[in-house]
Order: sequence, then structure tokens, then C-alpha cells
Amino acid sequence: MKNIKRIITSFVLLFTIVILASCSSGGQTKTYFFENEEITSTIKVNYEEDTIKAIDAEVKISYKNLGVENEEQAKAMASMAGNFVNSIDGFKYELKYTDTGIVANISLDFTKIDINKFSGLLGMKLSEEEVEQAKEKIKESLSFKEFEKNILKYGFKEK
Repeated sequence: MKNIKRIITSFVLLFTIVILASCSSGGQTKTYFFENEEITSTIKVNYEEDTIKAIDAEVKISYKNLGVENEEQAKAMASMAGNFVNSIDGFKYELKYTDTGIVANISLDFTKIDINKFSGLLGMKLSEEEVEQAKEKIKESLSFKEFEKNILKYGFKEK
């Protein structure tokens, strides 16, 4: 149970970072980096004016931090989250396994995400009004200035 909490916590952190963005091309790009004993993360943000257009994240986590001993155990823990995430259009998620841990590569395109399908995967059924409210919340969270303020607050440094 402790291991599952660690993997879920790691994925929640990744998802929280990634959820702030949507994909497209053009604009300016900034890259942020974070590293401690538990995690190494590089986040590339593409934005135009104050609107985030794209985000790509690479996160490295050791097997020890995940609470597992090897690749086999990590695959067993990660398969559930990977199957869920990869079933969402617009969300790309790939795991690579190394001798010491995993490397997660994540990209998100909100222009392709179907809020109804996403909520259905969570076991919820949203009304049309709730879908529209969710879309508005997503738009509100795409401010590059707010994203940058928060990511720097959490210890990331601009590269």
C-alpha cells in the first residue's frame, strides 16, 4: 500500500505540472529544471503572450523512491497509471526503465481532450454544464505568468 501511495503521489505531481498546459506550435519557449535526491525533472513550456500552448516534461525517479527494488516491480506499479493516461486522447505518456529508476516523458494537448471521456474514466458522468465549467477552469489555468510563478515557488529553476 505504501508503494502505491508513492507512485500515485509521483503521478499526481507530474499531472499537476502538466495539467497547466495545452499543446500547439509557435510562440516562445522556456525550460525549467528541478533536482533533489528523489526526483529530477525538466519541463519545457511553449507560450504565446500569457497563454501556455505546449508543455513537455521529463521526470526521472529512482526505484528506491518509488518503493520498489527493480524494473519488474516498477512496471507492475506503473502499468495501471499508464493504461489510464494513455487512454485519454491528447495525453502522451511514456515510461522508460533504467538500471536505477524510471524516466517518464509526458506531453499534453488540451485541444484533443474530451472532458466527458476523461470524467468517465474517473467513474463520473458530467452534465453539459459541468463539462463547460471544466473547460473554463482549464482555460483559466493556462496563464503562463501564473504557471511560472508556481513552478518557481516549488523549487524549479529556469534553464
